[in-house]
Amino acid sequence: MKYLKLLILIIAFNVISYAQVDTNSSTYYMYVYFINLEQSVGSRLAFSNDGINWQKYNNGKAIITPNVASNGEILMRDPNIYYESKDSTFHMVWTAGWTGKVLGYAKSRDLINWSTQKALNVGENISGCTVCWAPEIFYDDSQEKYMLYWATDAGEDGKRIYYSMTSDFSTFTNPVKFFDPGYSVIDATILKVADSKYYMFFKDERSGLATLKTQNIHYVVGTTPHGGVPSGYTADSVATNWSAVSKPITKVSCEGPTAIKIGDYYNVYFDFFREPSSTYRVVSVKNLDTAISPWPQGDTLKVSGGDFTYNHGSISVVPKKFVKFLLFHTPLDTLAGAPLDTGLVTVSTDIPLGKRNVGCGTGVGLAFIPPIGYKIAASRRRRKKILSVKK
Repeated sequence: MKYLKLLILIIAFNVISYAQVDTNSSTYYMYVYFINLEQSVGSRLAFSNDGINWQKYNNGKAIITPNVASNGEILMRDPNIYYESKDSTFHMVWTAGWTGKVLGYAKSRDLINWSTQKALNVGENISGCTVCWAPEIFYDDSQEKYMLYWATDAGEDGKRIYYSMTSDFSTFTNPVKFFDPGYSVIDATILKVADSKYYMFFKDERSGLATLKTQNIHYVVGTTPHGGVPSGYTADSVATNWSAVSKPITKVSCEGPTAIKIGDYYNVYFDFFREPSSTYRVVSVKNLDTAISPWPQGDTLKVSGGDFTYNHGSISVVPKKFVKFLLFHTPLDTLAGAPLDTGLVTVSTDIPLGKRNVGCGTGVGLAFIPPIGYKIAASRRRRKKILSVKK
């Protein structure tokens, strides 16, 4: 009877105090981001079922602290994570410093234990390279290799977008400049919409041109992630390997786009850098080629206690098993007994469950029951383990 009362109290507490990521959902989204005022602290994670209501992992504390130096700085800005399902590995890259020729890289199987961090010297063979910013990873299925791309200032008037190919994040092809519209651009992110149709969103980085309303987000379209003008699109007059640059899809002072399709809508999330507390964080359309400019503002992103504000991050779909493992401490079967033979460094996994967030998941409903079940089951396993040790 006392256990039944305890269970009732736990359920009541969850209903009154929390709503959370719905463990009955079929789709989960992960957002990796950083905080400008804590750019040397590390990357953070948040999870969602709908791309609107988010639950911060570990109370918003960093999951990894940087130690890669770039020109004397040790930062972790603009994080991007790519999940490779073939070997169940997360690959993360980030901006390691405001200046320099390197990017940061690390990998993990569970988002808690991370490999020894590496400096990727991608700018070494770019003449005049002074910065390497906002890297992202895209898997090019036509080549069966990873495409690492970023923004570099190489002595031109501002920055351009470069890429390099790799199959193992150890050996890279020589960097290639693949997007140059004739002015400074940064923060490229690629979304595959269909075979032979890729949208690349980016920030117009020009400054001092207030009358032209620069420093906002646009896109171009290509037949491959490297470019190529699709049928029915006009080639750009300067960057002829891509379609003509779109009208701005956001207001001025937006950067760090990341794009994904959720349901019938294409959402582009971004960082409203001049108003850090702004709720203007996502634009959303059903038709990517809409003539509307800027795109309609999406719903306000929420976390426990208010709005979800962040600095330059990226969104991706993540398997359910990792959400259950991180938020509810369920076993991660894919790691059971697997040797860490890929240079991974084990750190403490005793990270407390992040506070659940009001407004996430499906609300009160029955979505709260599975996490409680997970916790009870985990408690029973721990109790059995202790008893067996005593015997």
